[in-house]
Amino acid sequence: MVDRLQRDIQLLLHHFAPVNIFTMQNLKETSLQNINKEQATYMWFQLLIETLLKLPHTSQANRELIEECMERYCLAYKDLGNIKEALYWLEERALKLQLSKLPDNHPDLAVTYSNIGETYCENGNYRKARENYERVLAIEKVALSPLHPSTVTTFSNLGVMCEKIGDYDAALAYHRQALEVLLHSRTLDHIYFATTYNNMAAVFDWRGDFDEALYHYDKALEYLLTSVGTDNHPDMASCYNNIGMIHFQRKGYKKALEFFEKTQKIEECLLERNHYSLATTYNNLGMVFAAQGKLIEAMQYHRRALAIRQRALSKTHPELAASYDNLGVVYYKKGHYKTAIDFHQRALSIQNITLPHNHPSTAITKEHLGDVYFRLDNYRAALKFYTDALNMAQTRLPASHPSIKQYSAKMNQAKAKLAKKKDICF
Repeated sequence: MVDRLQRDIQLLLHHFAPVNIFTMQNLKETSLQNINKEQATYMWFQLLIETLLKLPHTSQANRELIEECMERYCLAYKDLGNIKEALYWLEERALKLQLSKLPDNHPDLAVTYSNIGETYCENGNYRKARENYERVLAIEKVALSPLHPSTVTTFSNLGVMCEKIGDYDAALAYHRQALEVLLHSRTLDHIYFATTYNNMAAVFDWRGDFDEALYHYDKALEYLLTSVGTDNHPDMASCYNNIGMIHFQRKGYKKALEFFEKTQKIEECLLERNHYSLATTYNNLGMVFAAQGKLIEAMQYHRRALAIRQRALSKTHPELAASYDNLGVVYYKKGHYKTAIDFHQRALSIQNITLPHNHPSTAITKEHLGDVYFRLDNYRAALKFYTDALNMAQTRLPASHPSIKQYSAKMNQAKAKLAKKKDICF
């Protein structure tokens, strides 16, 4: 019976293959129609799982089949964009079954925790993702030898999650552990070095250490080119994009634009139209054009980025908040202050839900709200937002970070305007 079921499941999974290759930008549109189209198939799959669960778990092969069936089922849901259903099958069914049958440090549990972490990450819940990746690491530390190559991915995942939630010291520590494993390994490809240097650069970028960030991005580019062997590759595009961001933050807008346009050219050549990766590129192009005062172009690119993210992401995803905030900046520069406030508030409402307290991204949004109120001569409101931004930055960023100086200067300007207003009144 087990052999028969295994053959049937393989046929069914083969039937799901077209579903699993959906790109992110199509998830909301295509997942609904394909769930309807495959409704009978999914019902059969669920009935199969329920039947298997009722069988006596006396056979090792039977247990493994049940676990494999549930894992594949939930991952198919994840590919269709139904994160809630995927998490149910991962956490409530697959994981609970494994915990009832396996020792705490069994490698199969590490795989499931990793899948759960990845699913939470895709949904923008980076704290829950970190918790599950920490469980993976705990198992690997028991099951594997020190500096085992398999730990590179876990260290990297943890580093990225810590960066996402603003814990930059922990992020850098995890990425350095990944690099240490790589330097002791003779089996891993150059792409692992490229990824690790890229991840470390991202942390230095957030901390405002742009020289270190650029050095690590250049190292990533060097290893990446060795690995992929061509400039015309999506990973090369990502690296160019990251280097462009460093130049942007240094106000080298012309240089930043060169890198972003290089990224755009590669991605539009290799990826499907409106591929999720293009959202980041369009977003960054929009920021450059806004900084240069080219507001029509800025609006066009930010709208394109927003459209992709709205289709691909949950309504409370942090990257969606970034798009709202950037659109708010463009409306502010156009003099449409009410609309600017609306977009910044939409961004802030998402950030307050999904990001940790005092996250640097939330501080940026508060700064932008302060800018709008300052322009409206509402210096009291501006002062409140600038003060909030400064307090947040001081808890998360090093004292030398450019943002701290910037928030402090704006806060003092608002104070000066308020003091002058009081003098006039009296």
